[in-house]
Amino acid sequence: MSLSPKSRSPIARSSLARSPRGRSPLANPIVLLVLVLVLLVGGLFFLAGRDATQPQTTVEKAVALENLAN
Repeated sequence: MSLSPKSRSPIARSSLARSPRGRSPLANPIVLLVLVLVLLVGGLFFLAGRDATQPQTTVEKAVALENLAN
């Protein structure tokens, strides 16, 4: 049994290789919109969960006496 040159390997015909219409699954605008929204919400949760506060530090500064009179 010989394979014709036009026969494809099983990997090329798999559902992961191409969508039924031959376009990438991300070409669908609804899928792309949902993906962007999921990434945006995930990023917001990541930023909200970060501990951005820093411990307070005491800063001592020399003040001239003439500035204390005002």
